[in-house]
Amino acid sequence: MATADAGVLRRSVIGQFRRPHGLFGRVAGWVMANRPSNRRRNAWTVELLDVRAGDRVLEIGYGPGLALAEMAGRVGSGAVIGLDHSETMRAVAAARNRQAIAEGRLRLHVGRVEDLAAGTVPGLGGPFDRIYAINTALFWRNRQAVFGALARRLAPGGRVAVTAEMCAAGLTDVHIACLRELSPMAVCIMGHAP
Repeated sequence: MATADAGVLRRSVIGQFRRPHGLFGRVAGWVMANRPSNRRRNAWTVELLDVRAGDRVLEIGYGPGLALAEMAGRVGSGAVIGLDHSETMRAVAAARNRQAIAEGRLRLHVGRVEDLAAGTVPGLGGPFDRIYAINTALFWRNRQAVFGALARRLAPGGRVAVTAEMCAAGLTDVHIACLRELSPMAVCIMGHAP
């Protein structure tokens, strides 16, 4: 019986990283925001995207808002939009990014990436110069549809950074960057709009 209970508890905890909610979701958010490898992965992806002042940026699955904070500081007169399916993470990210939200540089939305692919997430706008997702693509049900939706929301020459297949979505100049200092190693696959 104890082994079965431990398995249920483990699945419950892991589920909080998939879709954080409630008190334990806030704990998962704290772990995401404070785990050194996660902080490094967020900072690394932001660097790879080479965001410039005036860019419009979309993050899919913003979690506790680490990368959003960095992006909001880089876009100047541009804008950062976040989409996450967890209301708990929206509250955590909003608290972390209060000033950027108040200044109008950051907007947070709650919705599923599948809704984005279906075109049913209102208010996101576009096109975007940069779109990225960190630690979330493995949870997407139909990656090809999602990448297609992301590609359609890119400005000419725009850039997407995630860790899944992109050529099937019509992106070009797909290349891989590796952060070998982490264990396990982090891999980022980037593609450009034609």
